[in-house]
Amino acid sequence: MEAFTALTVLLLIAGGLAYSLRRLGFSTIVGYIVAGAIIGPVLKLVDPHSELILFLSEMGLILITFEIGMTIKLEFLKKMTQPFIIILIEMIIVLSLTYILTTPIGFTAGESLIIAVMALNTSTVISFKLLEEKGGIKGEVDKFILGVASLQDVVALASLTIIPSLALAEAFNFIKLFDLLFSIAVGSTVLIGLGLFIVSRAFSIVETSGEEAILSFLLSMALSFTWLATVFGLSPVFGAFLAGLAVSASPRMDEVRPKLKWIREFFSIIFFTSIGLTMPPVISYQVLTLGIVLTLFIVFVKFLGFSIGSWILGLPLEAAYTIGFYMTSVSEFAVVIANEALKNGIISDDIYLSSIFVVALSSIASTILVKQSKNITPKLASLIPEDTKKLAEKAFSLIRQSLTAPGLENIRIAFVSLVKNLAFLL
Repeated sequence: MEAFTALTVLLLIAGGLAYSLRRLGFSTIVGYIVAGAIIGPVLKLVDPHSELILFLSEMGLILITFEIGMTIKLEFLKKMTQPFIIILIEMIIVLSLTYILTTPIGFTAGESLIIAVMALNTSTVISFKLLEEKGGIKGEVDKFILGVASLQDVVALASLTIIPSLALAEAFNFIKLFDLLFSIAVGSTVLIGLGLFIVSRAFSIVETSGEEAILSFLLSMALSFTWLATVFGLSPVFGAFLAGLAVSASPRMDEVRPKLKWIREFFSIIFFTSIGLTMPPVISYQVLTLGIVLTLFIVFVKFLGFSIGSWILGLPLEAAYTIGFYMTSVSEFAVVIANEALKNGIISDDIYLSSIFVVALSSIASTILVKQSKNITPKLASLIPEDTKKLAEKAFSLIRQSLTAPGLENIRIAFVSLVKNLAFLL
């Protein structure tokens, strides 16, 4: 099939399935992936290795991450001390439980790590929609939920940077891993420095030249930082994220972003459809079973991680449980992470295919849990004896005091100053 005919078929089927599944309560991303599976491995209408499809799908990934950077502003991150702490707590719990529970049943260390990283991504869109259905985003807890979900996009992007290098490390050599993380830190610092000292100033000049010039500048910055990231050994998508972060401070960004959205939507449809295109033609019961089991496991560890983290930060136990329910949906980026791990030989085809089921099934589970949270949370809270609850809250109070100590604040200020100076020197 000719390239443009194949593209037409792809867009028609992907759009139709996405609309149909959205009416049934699924994410449109699931529709795109299913469409790719139908027109690729099932009907063989589109070649997944077509140069046009590969180029357009790569552009989709770059523009998605660029917009994430535009959304997560530097000023916003400065106010995110508590969300950073809760994500750190969640990471410790999820990584530990995943390794302890999966390696004894035959998963490799690499597979356990990828499953944990998949679990560390929450669907911001689903959390937002659930909050809207509840009556809108009103209280601080609602903003806290969206803040944490947004920050997890950064975790997803960072994991994409590390995955290819982990595949090359021999038995996860910690010295090589340290060298890798150091090079990532230096490269990120240089790119952030370029963004803060050059790109943001250039954008202030370009923004007076009209909408066409602004859109051209934004796209060129996304692509330029993508190339620069590869020079420093970083993931191209992380470079696009840093480019978005660099231009996010512009006062006109809220006005420009809706115009950029439609360009991004076109490319992102092809990107997510291309994930389905690469699926094997037959999905076994083994894959389906693994997908269901992984979904239940990931929903459990995510709920546990966020509930405990929120409780440690001082929220009432029932409110902590409610936050845990909102955070149980897995982001579509989990499929991107699994796809990258599959290409690098870290996970099997079965785990990659199961990640698609995890995205869809966790969205359904999250919706049910949130709607039933008023009935479930009191019963869960009653399972913990009062004496145990009081003892835990005293221990958590001491943890909070240590986390908010003036000494730690001075360390944080000194670290930020060091990073700024290093960026300037580099």
